[in-house]
Amino acid sequence: MTAHRTTGLWKTLPFFRRNHKNRLRAARMAKRAALRIETLENRLAMHGAALDLHPDSDSGALDTDNITSITSWTLTATEVNADNRVRIMNGDTQLGEINEETGDTRTFVIDASALADGNYTLTIQEEIDGVYTTVGDHPLTISLDRTAPTTTPSDPLVAQAGSLFQFTPVVQDANAGVFTLEGENLPPGLTIDPTNGQLDWVPTDAEIGNTYSFGIKIVDLAGNEMAGLHQVDLTVAPPVPGTPDLLDSSDSGVTTDNVRRRLPSHARQSGRVA
Repeated sequence: MTAHRTTGLWKTLPFFRRNHKNRLRAARMAKRAALRIETLENRLAMHGAALDLHPDSDSGALDTDNITSITSWTLTATEVNADNRVRIMNGDTQLGEINEETGDTRTFVIDASALADGNYTLTIQEEIDGVYTTVGDHPLTISLDRTAPTTTPSDPLVAQAGSLFQFTPVVQDANAGVFTLEGENLPPGLTIDPTNGQLDWVPTDAEIGNTYSFGIKIVDLAGNEMAGLHQVDLTVAPPVPGTPDLLDSSDSGVTTDNVRRRLPSHARQSGRVA
């Protein structure tokens, strides 16, 4: 019985040894994998990569608002890993060519002519351990706008002398934002808000009967200029006659109700209230 038990033990020992080695090997592999993941996460967390649209590619009133009508985009990726291949992504679509140069600043020239007008959020990806991974915490959003603004034609306008006149043209453009007055026949003292086109003016009595014809030039934030001007024809009219009102001194009873009590004849003659 003893020899049999010993023989059985020797038969089972190799199995336990192999199983133990397999468990140790699996534990080491899991540890290495966890270390690689942690290292990659730390590298990405410390990554300061940033993407910017070059001012020459940013048309319009500002060269920092990333609103443009230009379809050749020069992009600069900064603080990327000097040894990694870098590419620019629009969602899941790669834009342009992979940059295989070395250095922590890379330049991309993107042909955006095939893109429709709209907003595009671009990110940087680096090839890390053979896998392209998004880096940087601040994606770049570019608004491509190649459509010139249009307006709804205005009917002839009338301003009352002595009263504030205000008018804002109706513009069909989400990026409209630069308005200027054009023309030689501008009303004296008329002002325009350059951000929304609102006109403000208080004409004088000396201008009653005058008609002014002028235009409003509209350029949107992407640099697209409206074809022609928004035409304005403005005539100055006399003040609107006021509604007759009974003075408070003549309004007995409740103030402003314009009800006056009729006095007896002897009070009317003496001026006294009965």
